[in-house]
Amino acid sequence: MTGSVLFSGLPSQFAEFYDYVRGLEYDESPDYNRWQGIYRDLLDPYTRADEPFDFDSVWDIEDVMMISSTKLIGPSAIATL
Repeated sequence: MTGSVLFSGLPSQFAEFYDYVRGLEYDESPDYNRWQGIYRDLLDPYTRADEPFDFDSVWDIEDVMMISSTKLIGPSAIATL
């Protein structure tokens, strides 16, 4: 199945990434910088200038755990962190 079929209705970058990854050899490393740039450009219209999307490749679960340990919060509250 191709990316264009699997990701129909989504931005074309998802299909391109899927096809790119499927074409990698087992021992071949992906071009992380290229794809970070592509997704940064894709997300740019949806991010605020004072809170840019964080591409440090680290999900800050410590922040979520700290907040959730002090009070019970639901998934919608976590999404706004």
